[in-house]
Amino acid sequence: MLLVVSCAAGRQPAAVESEAVNVGYGSLDRREVSTSVTKIDSKDVGEAAYANIFEYMEGRVPGLIISWSGSTATINIRGANSFYGSTEPLFVVDGSVVDRIDDINPREVKSIEVLKDGGAAIYGSRGANGVILITLKK
Repeated sequence: MLLVVSCAAGRQPAAVESEAVNVGYGSLDRREVSTSVTKIDSKDVGEAAYANIFEYMEGRVPGLIISWSGSTATINIRGANSFYGSTEPLFVVDGSVVDRIDDINPREVKSIEVLKDGGAAIYGSRGANGVILITLKK
């Protein structure tokens, strides 16, 4: 059987765009990723004004809980899984592990990837609570 696809009025078929996703050890095509990865791209967010990076992420990642205590925010990705230890995720900004992301200006963010489950396993026990990869604009 021969299948012929024709395009009306001389149009070319739409090219399928692939989206690169950071997974800790490099980048993969979106359709090659088999773990839970959520990406927030600055193109998708637009030019909205945010007071801080927590407002930038809030409501865009399933399962991401941001708790406010006064002006201090804490992030929880995978629920409370420790009685005594920290439940905050590992923060990686442009490939470097950092303790805090409070001082990052949301306008400087190019993309944010949130790795959960097996995607965070590359970081070992430090990634047990999830990993937030932040790429800044150059």
